[in-house]
Amino acid sequence: MPASQQKALGDLSFDQKTFERSLFGFEEDYRTADDNKFVYTGFSAREIRALGDFPDYAAISEVPLPRPYEGFDIDKARPRPYRPVRWAYHQTMCKFPYI
Repeated sequence: MPASQQKALGDLSFDQKTFERSLFGFEEDYRTADDNKFVYTGFSAREIRALGDFPDYAAISEVPLPRPYEGFDIDKARPRPYRPVRWAYHQTMCKFPYI
């Protein structure tokens, strides 16, 4: 961080090693982690546990969960047709002969 920005922040002590130790590991479980550990988005383990479980939105909204398609056979499946990356732009901007 440039010196001008450090002055703007004031006297904040920052230690790279402490910062690295306070982040969650990829395989670390938030339920058993220390309260002072943080995920990469900035939420602490304590805050995540305080959120609790999210409600079952399928039950609340009465929209059923998707079911597998029983008639699907992977051996008979065909690939989707190729579309250019900007297909919508191409369709809008292409020259179309008006009759």
